[in-house]
Amino acid sequence: MFRDNIVSDLIVWIDENIDNRLKIDDFVEKSGYSKWHIQRIFRETTGQPLAAYCREKRLAAAAKMLRTQPGPILTVALLHGFPSHETFHKAFKRQFGITPGQYRENHPASQRDKSVTFRSDSTNR
Repeated sequence: MFRDNIVSDLIVWIDENIDNRLKIDDFVEKSGYSKWHIQRIFRETTGQPLAAYCREKRLAAAAKMLRTQPGPILTVALLHGFPSHETFHKAFKRQFGITPGQYRENHPASQRDKSVTFRSDSTNR
């Protein structure tokens, strides 16, 4: 039960901070556990590695941005913590089965909110 609370708190914290570049040391600081132990607790509780969970959340946020905002795919990738277009492309295709460009094509520009702009730094959040 105690582990469930720790993981539940981490999940809420991840959701609130998904736009930040979360590192394992951030999880250590938040939880008070070692790198190894917090990852083990997370995996035992959720059945999923911590890094995979975070990557899925970042990709879901990126997919939402692709659906709702115009702009270069590279910008979406960088804003969601992916170091390059290639890394983002591979991760996105692995999770969704299509490329980011194909995903955006399936959501016509008329469905996007063109009045919203990309946030380029954490001061605008």
